[in-house]
Amino acid sequence: MAPPFDPALLRRWIDAAAARLAECRAEIDRINVFPVADHDTGSNLLLTVRAAASAPLEGGPARAAAALAAAAVRGARGNSGLILSQLFRGVAEELDAGEGRDGAGRDTRGDGAVVPGGRVDVSSADGSPASRGPDGAPVPGAPVPGASVAGGSVAGGSVAGGSVPGAAPRPGSSSVAGVPDAVTVLAGALRRAADLAAAAVSVPRPGTALTVLDAAASALAARVPVVRTGADPVRGERTRANHGNEGVGAIGGRVVAGGLAGGARLAAEAARVALTTPVGRPAELVRAGVVDAGGLGLVAVLDALVLATGGEPAPPPPGTAPGGAAAGAGSPPSGADAPPNGNAGAPDGAAPAPADAPHRRALLPDQEVGVPDGAAGEPHRWATVPDRAAGAPHGPADGMQPVRPVPQPVYEVTYWLADPGADALATLRARLSGLGDSVTVAGDGTGGCTVHVHTTEAGPAVEAGMVAGRPSSIRIEALPAEAPTRARAVLLMIESAGAGALARQAGGDVLVAEPDPAVDEVLAAIRATGAEHVAVLPCAAHRRTLAETAAARVREEGIDVVVVPSSSVLQGLAALAVHDPARRASDDVVAMAEAAAGTRTGGLQIAEAEALTWAGPCRPGEVLGLSDGEVVLIAPDLAVGALWLAHRMLTPGGELVTVLLGSAAGDGLGERFADDLRRTHPEVDVVVHRGGQSDFPLVLGVE
Repeated sequence: MAPPFDPALLRRWIDAAAARLAECRAEIDRINVFPVADHDTGSNLLLTVRAAASAPLEGGPARAAAALAAAAVRGARGNSGLILSQLFRGVAEELDAGEGRDGAGRDTRGDGAVVPGGRVDVSSADGSPASRGPDGAPVPGAPVPGASVAGGSVAGGSVAGGSVPGAAPRPGSSSVAGVPDAVTVLAGALRRAADLAAAAVSVPRPGTALTVLDAAASALAARVPVVRTGADPVRGERTRANHGNEGVGAIGGRVVAGGLAGGARLAAEAARVALTTPVGRPAELVRAGVVDAGGLGLVAVLDALVLATGGEPAPPPPGTAPGGAAAGAGSPPSGADAPPNGNAGAPDGAAPAPADAPHRRALLPDQEVGVPDGAAGEPHRWATVPDRAAGAPHGPADGMQPVRPVPQPVYEVTYWLADPGADALATLRARLSGLGDSVTVAGDGTGGCTVHVHTTEAGPAVEAGMVAGRPSSIRIEALPAEAPTRARAVLLMIESAGAGALARQAGGDVLVAEPDPAVDEVLAAIRATGAEHVAVLPCAAHRRTLAETAAARVREEGIDVVVVPSSSVLQGLAALAVHDPARRASDDVVAMAEAAAGTRTGGLQIAEAEALTWAGPCRPGEVLGLSDGEVVLIAPDLAVGALWLAHRMLTPGGELVTVLLGSAAGDGLGERFADDLRRTHPEVDVVVHRGGQSDFPLVLGVE
């Protein structure tokens, strides 16, 4: 029979995990560039495992595993340590669920009454034991109608290792008191752990340790039939199983060769594949050409389980990403490596970013962000931050809303809350998300939790915890400044989504400037380019002072920043068009400044009231043509106004006319304008783009 998850196995596992993490700590630290390049993930994981190893593993399997999980959560270091702690919590809760019911669904730790559905729900939103009533509200200690037996199901008249009264047991069953075999426990524990970890992280990202853990769970779950109960607030699925013979896990009629060691090896191999799969990898990892450090550590811990169960783990995977830095900035993983809902990293109907598109951490104009839905069985929602450098549309035109960048984190703040409650935790999570990023709240299953955030405001982050409860074990550590990941970058401050997409296609970084950003937001965007030299294009005369102020402050950090004068979006795009990273930085800045200065811009607006302009009186509904901020013509409609304005702007000469259509302008306007202008000015090239700006139905640039 497969070896059980007893205290001896748990001790062998945690000791082997500490040994393997000690061996690969330096490599994990070396590749740690996400979410912050502080190069301490290997150390954090090792400290977390050592904290878990300090727990006395006494009593039965569930009690020992609970002690292990509690020590891991309480002693977790960093984001990666908190995610790892949820693996041990998943094992503890799965063992606890299995020990608490016999084969007929009777509560073996209470009054012996039959529990409908056979189990008590795993945990409420704050991590404390709870069930769901008929209305979906948590009912501590209450049974869950329709739920499955932990590690089993009443489906088909049988459960793991037991039977419904009056039903014949399945052949090959060899368990006692309904306790599932170790392979089934591992399958359920990994599934539970993946869900707990994703729920702990406020903004899950694909291509990280979360994806690695989910891949391990999915691989083993594929060999274990699942029952969707619709009752569990953390997990959307439960496992069922028959027991196999010596060295073989017979999982619902399928076989996992090698028993627990074979199941652990299967999960570790799936985790290894997910770790090295390039698609969906965060921008920071793509630029550095490495895999996720937390994911690599998680593979080491799963390999340690293989070793502890008597198996032979595969060699440790390399920290360098296959294919180098160019690999994988596209959609989240598919198949075993995908987020649970198979999300491809783009909203429904939107094309994912191409595999060779570089990412930028700064600019978060379109994300799909969230955490696992509270309803059981709902898929996780994953955050992606692709840079649409290969031409995919961007911004609200994609059906997504712009998201402002969070200022660069300075401090890592962690503390323990003993029993804050679900409502207080929800409020705390929202407050911390407004103060910084990398927000993680990991529970220990008994109501306590460790809170983690990267923020520039350590004091308010601790004060937020004081509102939720009584923080203890408070730890505040300064994060090192991130090392540059590329030599040069061009940052444009652009209001409209369409123009922002054009800038990204041309290789620029974009800070959404609607409304105008604050100085801290500009600082964050400059830092997040990851470049040693940054040329900033304000794309509006009134934003030049803002850009200069931010540039002066960030130069003190060793980043070379130059503000290139540009009074319009089209001037910014013209400057970006001549940007050449192969040129000397000073020469490149001069070339961009000359291109911006050589671009004349104008636009059309609709008069809203009677007024006296430089071009004469106007009435509501008439079209005003503006150049250099002054009204230079009045036209009856947009088509006529566009042509008149172009003729006027071409009087001094010009070779290229660029048109940005606003959100209020139809595509036909651009097509008619291009045809008319080519007929009257055949020597001029005309390019029409959908800019999406809301203030001007049409903007013209002449170069």
